[in-house]
Amino acid sequence: MKFLDNTAIICLEKREFVPIIVPENTYNSLRRRGNILVHGQGKGDDILIEFETLPERYKRIVISQYGDVYKYAATAPLLRLLRTDIKAREFYATKLLPDGRNIPFEHQGKYTRQAEWLNLIILALSDKRTIKENLRISIEEFWNTVIALYTTDKIKNDLPHSKRRLLEKYYAYQRQGYAGLIEIGRFTQQNARKVDATIERLLLSLYCRPHKPYISEVCNDYQAFMSGALQVVDLETGEQFTPATYQVSGKNFIVNYRTVKYYINKPLNRAIVDKYRLSNLEYNNTHRPHMLRESPFFALSKITMDDTSSPFKMHNGVRPATYKVFDVASGALIAVVLHRKARPDVKLIRRLLAEMMGVIVTNQWAMPYEVEVERALMTGLKGGEDEKGNFVNDVLTAGAVFPFIRFCAPRNPQEKRAEGFINQLKHQFHKHREGFQARPFARLEANRRNEDRKEVTFTFEEICSFEQEDAAAWNNQLHPEQDKYPGLTRWQVLSQVQNPNLMLPNIAQVIPYLGKKTNTSVKRAFIEVQSNIYRLPDMAKLAELQGQRVTAYWLPDKKNEIPSVYIYQGNTFVCEAPQADRFQEAKAEQTDEDRKIMGKQKAYINAFDQIVRDRLDNLNKLGVTLEIPAQNQLPELPVVIQNSLSNPGGYMLNQEHSTTDNTGEKIQNSETKAGGYVQNYDAWDAPPLDIEAIKRRAIAGL
Repeated sequence: MKFLDNTAIICLEKREFVPIIVPENTYNSLRRRGNILVHGQGKGDDILIEFETLPERYKRIVISQYGDVYKYAATAPLLRLLRTDIKAREFYATKLLPDGRNIPFEHQGKYTRQAEWLNLIILALSDKRTIKENLRISIEEFWNTVIALYTTDKIKNDLPHSKRRLLEKYYAYQRQGYAGLIEIGRFTQQNARKVDATIERLLLSLYCRPHKPYISEVCNDYQAFMSGALQVVDLETGEQFTPATYQVSGKNFIVNYRTVKYYINKPLNRAIVDKYRLSNLEYNNTHRPHMLRESPFFALSKITMDDTSSPFKMHNGVRPATYKVFDVASGALIAVVLHRKARPDVKLIRRLLAEMMGVIVTNQWAMPYEVEVERALMTGLKGGEDEKGNFVNDVLTAGAVFPFIRFCAPRNPQEKRAEGFINQLKHQFHKHREGFQARPFARLEANRRNEDRKEVTFTFEEICSFEQEDAAAWNNQLHPEQDKYPGLTRWQVLSQVQNPNLMLPNIAQVIPYLGKKTNTSVKRAFIEVQSNIYRLPDMAKLAELQGQRVTAYWLPDKKNEIPSVYIYQGNTFVCEAPQADRFQEAKAEQTDEDRKIMGKQKAYINAFDQIVRDRLDNLNKLGVTLEIPAQNQLPELPVVIQNSLSNPGGYMLNQEHSTTDNTGEKIQNSETKAGGYVQNYDAWDAPPLDIEAIKRRAIAGL
């Protein structure tokens, strides 16, 4: 909308009339009938329509749309200079405040609009002659016109309504560009606020006290402290705080409840005070960032284990402690053990690992690469020093059984994968059994215990059966990530999608930590364990044994049988001893398998006989001659001739209780004395004594 060629005639541009006021067909009809006066023969903005020639109803529509058309026409050339500033929008979207925050979205839009209006002013003032000729206003009137225009702007800009303030912002924008429009104090408020960092720290300190005060109590205590009615002391340094330190401009600053609440609940402050006031578990779940992890794809890359109380009670009111180990990738429950106590212990953990090892060995799986355990109970399984100061490995020593051990912090369910698996198992399967012990304060009503319902209890054996049945149902359930493992159950993923880089277990190395143990001995080249007979793999192992006593480690298979045992002497591995098979002795009932076993046993016996013969043949056949020293070289020997039923004709040396002459001969014929050795029986007829023989035997004994 503008004036026609330096006249007072107001004209609408065609784009302002069509199609905003009337459609194209109506415009053509009005023009054809001469109802409107049109200037220019071009199209679009080149065509001008005189406002005063419009029918009255269309005039009213134009006035409702643009207001006073004469005032609007006077400012139209200015409004054409108002253009979108993409660079300003990008600047404020990426600009950071001094405290590292982004500028709030509503302020980004406001500053962008301010920049667009100030760009208009800069562009208009670049040619002041144009302002006077096109707008027919002075420079002084120009500022008032611009203020009037942006005051009615539909887009929020918050530009000042006074010329003086506008000029300040205009000059700041010329000097600093986009940054000159940002009101730093509006966001940081460091200069204007009265609650400075010192007062804020005092308010937070008053809130962080052992009895966990309410915000209203903090407010009251602060007011009492500032008035001198309450003393505040730093318990660590002994410093006594003074109200003067917290005065503003030399006066006590009074804070109200809303102010204290605001500063305590600022995001960072809330995290700080909750670190003191909350438990670690609640604090971690509320404030602390956590690791974002991706589950492994291959089974046995990582396993996780945790304890829990069974959700079923025994007749004595105790919920048995259970320990479970899961594979992380498949979610399969590899093993579960229970005992009658309410709390788990180290023995239960060893049982669990032994059960898991039995499953791995029986199925010929690879050894898990990493195990995730809770730190609290595992201290006794990490190994330690023996009485000689040497470090002794245990099952959870890194490298002894598992290459890597991850010890998780207690009461941190986000860290252990087993926590999530146990909760899913409990609510998907255990929950549907009668007697399920729900939590009394669960957030979800469906998982909350009904205290009025009669309690059902079970025997320990029944609870063990429940656990085994639910574990089987859990493992046979389709894996929840069917896009990764289409059509496979959890157990199938565990058994079929194992990490190809894992190694088979070195059973001889790990079985001392995970296997069952029997102290036994080697008798007649056989070893007996659990009423089964085991043989050495070859007779050369018999020569390696340091004595007959050995320790046999073993693991039962699926049928609870022990196909072989692993023989140790001390910490030294000797060999794996397979079970010795038995054959049918009655020829009428013998099978080919019996004859094969009999042949193996004969070969084993022959090998034993052969090694004995070979060793015997290596022995030297020796002759021994006793050289007797001359009579005058004989030592003075205390010889006691014992003439008794216990050793007729024998002798004993008793230097303390006997004396001899130079022949070394004395016959003691008396009752036993304190510390003595001989009791004589007169009724015994002793044979004649050969003194020379006694001398020779005494000398040989020396």
